[in-house]
Amino acid sequence: QKSYQLGKKLAGESSDYYMVARFDLGIGAVCWRNQQIPQARAHYEGSMSVFRRHDDRQMEAQVLCNLGIIDREEGKLGAAKAQYERAMKILVDIDDQPTLRVVLNNLGDISLMQSDSENARTHYQSLLRLAMKVGDVRFAGSAQAGLAEVALFAGEPEVAYGHAEDADRKSVV
Repeated sequence: QKSYQLGKKLAGESSDYYMVARFDLGIGAVCWRNQQIPQARAHYEGSMSVFRRHDDRQMEAQVLCNLGIIDREEGKLGAAKAQYERAMKILVDIDDQPTLRVVLNNLGDISLMQSDSENARTHYQSLLRLAMKVGDVRFAGSAQAGLAEVALFAGEPEVAYGHAEDADRKSVV
């Protein structure tokens, strides 16, 4: 964290606010790992306006994802969902499919936590299509596991079993 703080200080002294924001993102990640959640949030939020000003949509989406993680861990599922939905719109616009797969998985998980099986199914099905399209076995398996949970929630044990078998096969590949 000290290296990030020194880098942030030097970037600030040279008025390179974009680099200040990048260092804030790194400091936020260190704070997160150290369970300093309010500080992590402050650093992430502090970087957001700079990324927007520089029209760095990739970094804006990353910050939204990080804030979504914090909100989810704090039990603020509605706020987490909103962060991920904002990130998803950006990721679709810039065609960042790897990060989009992460966001779809998280949206599926949050929808399940909120007992919203229809949205969970939609997110997991979208994730499965994207993952299969690019051969992403890990996220294809994750999507199948999520679809199995949705099917169990809907009282469809046979469907759940089929998805679970698919998930298991994908994890072995």
